[in-house]
Amino acid sequence: EDAADGNFAPLCKHVLITPEAKALGGGSHGLGKAVYWTFSGISSVSFSSVPFHKDDPKSLRYISRAELPYHFLEAGAGDKEGWTGSGWHGAIEDRGRGPRARSVRGPEAESLLRGTQLFRNLSEYGTSILIPFFFEPEQEEPRPLDAIADDLILSVNRWFWPSLITN
Repeated sequence: EDAADGNFAPLCKHVLITPEAKALGGGSHGLGKAVYWTFSGISSVSFSSVPFHKDDPKSLRYISRAELPYHFLEAGAGDKEGWTGSGWHGAIEDRGRGPRARSVRGPEAESLLRGTQLFRNLSEYGTSILIPFFFEPEQEEPRPLDAIADDLILSVNRWFWPSLITN
């Protein structure tokens, strides 16, 4: 959940925290992924993955994060507690400093995600990212999804794959 050398925390949880092993890679973790929340009409992003662990069996993992200026959370007995910053959808755990969100795993995640676009086949490692209410901030009018997909394919072919080959 909090591994300094893994991929989960830098992608889903951390903002501007670069793992020491990747410090020479240029840039800070947290800036590039910010586009996910920018392109969501409700500033929310959901992640599901089947992580690669040498010692663990394959299992599904899920968490969602909303970037909120301020929000309330039920504290029990009808009380509400105010929070600034990220809002989370996941499991709740208490690490001695109060409650926090952690990813939902295994059968609980499978039950939660079955029938959604975030459900992943357990035989395939990887991560799925869902950006609800997707929109393009620079566009005045929404474009058809096939036009967005065509532009994405052109950009990946032009910029992404060549940069992998030359680096």
